[in-house]
Amino acid sequence: MSKSRHCEGEAFNNSPFTSKNISIERHHSNDSTDPSSSTAKNIYKRHHKQRLYRSRALARVSLEQERYSLVITEARIATLSARARRRYNSPALARGMRA
Repeated sequence: MSKSRHCEGEAFNNSPFTSKNISIERHHSNDSTDPSSSTAKNIYKRHHKQRLYRSRALARVSLEQERYSLVITEARIATLSARARRRYNSPALARGMRA
């Protein structure tokens, strides 16, 4: 019976859910997700700044595209309205013919 307890104890010590293994993994993980290391903080800050600048640049580009399309739309409206004005104010229409 003591032998089976010894085997259970070994299995427990070798299981990945023990606190010893977790502390070792936590000790070795020195990546950017760990907020305690200063290099990770710097990496995160730099990444956040780059993402912010990228989103600002994309917003600026989309705003320029929107402005451009608005100018084109206004120009189309102006030409269409001028064409319509010419068509409906034409002397042929005044005589009763189709423009």
